[in-house]
Amino acid sequence: MSIPDLRKGFLAPNRHYFDVDMAFYQERLKGFLPEKFIDIHGHISACEPASEPPTDWAVRVTNARGLRIEEYFDWQIKMFPGKDVRPLVFGHPRPERIEEENAYVAESLTKYGSDRLWGLLLESPYWSVQELEKRFKAGRFLGLKPYPTMPTRVPTKDVKIFDMLPHEHLEWANEHRLIVMLHVPRGDRRIADEFNLTQLEEINRRYPKLKLIIAHIGRAYTNTPDGHDAIKRLAQCTNLLWDFCANDCQPIMETLIKAVGPKRIMYGSDLPILAFRGQRLDVKGEYVNVIYQADWEDKRTRRPAAGDDQYTFFLYQQIDSFRKAAENCGLSRGDVEDVFYRNSAQLLGETAAALRW
Repeated sequence: MSIPDLRKGFLAPNRHYFDVDMAFYQERLKGFLPEKFIDIHGHISACEPASEPPTDWAVRVTNARGLRIEEYFDWQIKMFPGKDVRPLVFGHPRPERIEEENAYVAESLTKYGSDRLWGLLLESPYWSVQELEKRFKAGRFLGLKPYPTMPTRVPTKDVKIFDMLPHEHLEWANEHRLIVMLHVPRGDRRIADEFNLTQLEEINRRYPKLKLIIAHIGRAYTNTPDGHDAIKRLAQCTNLLWDFCANDCQPIMETLIKAVGPKRIMYGSDLPILAFRGQRLDVKGEYVNVIYQADWEDKRTRRPAAGDDQYTFFLYQQIDSFRKAAENCGLSRGDVEDVFYRNSAQLLGETAAALRW
């Protein structure tokens, strides 16, 4: 997939797809993955790309264009041939388009059965509980997706979890036993930031019926001591769940498996972003993506060397890192099926039953 194709939402089975991507998939992933699995973390959207120049590498990859739901399923078929993949989706977290993003997810949920597609509501921290509930009931949503850019009255670098997810929203979500997908703020230290740690501990203590998923393993993307320490500390918070999307750090994955066990870990793809071809480097504790056919460079992005074109999807490398971590930690076939299917199926089923959707 070229970067222009990715920005158009187009995944073409071209020569690279067959010679590089499918070779990697057949050799390393097909036999490891269950026949049926759930993608707990994906983005869909009907909104047009953002008009302002993108600054973040993830926005540059896709030009802030989301996948239509039909494209999302098409990509799953092409990326995982022979597998049955069912996603939990939400819109792209853009404050200025939150209503349109949520409306499209709600519309998409009406097109597919409740055993095939699930959705979360993007939330604004400035909504009253009454406004939140009204929007939530407008679709077949199972939970909430807060995001660090949503508290627009706070500089993004200073946002804390309770700025994104105020206590009145937490109390309401706890009462209804909802799922919350949390992308931790405070980008310098991510999960290891003390505000994040103490506020997650408070959520675990005060809201025990909430099903909070820490996305991206708390953004512990590199093999640094504070990332490992944070995971071990939060392992004591038994109400917290974890997904490992957009993370290919095998040592961090091994710490997570050993600390919390396979029953509290779930697979997510973070599509369409992770359809870029490339690899991730650990540069003095900071991650840098080498992105095939990138037409820019920034703090997080490097172009590959000329002539180096044997790159496959970053999503494949994320799964392959988990495969190696699972092997090193002695996970059984049943454990792997828990991570890729049963944990999410149980979570979604229990939430839907509590809501009577």
